[in-house]
Amino acid sequence: MSQVVTDGEEIKQKGLKTIVPGIDRAFLVEEFNKIIVTTCHLPDFKPGINVFTEKEDLLLFEEAKLYGHNAIHALLAYLGAQKGTKKLWGCFFIMGISFPRIICLLDGKKNCFHPTVSNWISVYCIEPFL
Repeated sequence: MSQVVTDGEEIKQKGLKTIVPGIDRAFLVEEFNKIIVTTCHLPDFKPGINVFTEKEDLLLFEEAKLYGHNAIHALLAYLGAQKGTKKLWGCFFIMGISFPRIICLLDGKKNCFHPTVSNWISVYCIEPFL
């Protein structure tokens, strides 16, 4: 994962260069040189990209990524576009879709568990747009 490092000691320890001299702030971008893909069973097929590592039966992980991780990003983008939002980070309702427990705490509710995520999205995120 990538991140912004603001601890001066950690910057020195990891050998990072600061964004601007004299300020304890640096970008950490970890090397990513391996992509896991489902094994291709075509005769005489060889991947043309060396960083591909083939594994059998990745369907469960592929679906989790597609319908979980990627789907929430798409939903946020669609709702943001509907509202005319240019930057999602500043939109409380839209970003709140990803963090319902945090939103409940911000609303002052200590025990806030909604029956379903769909209900939560409908009540807190879609209705304000209607």
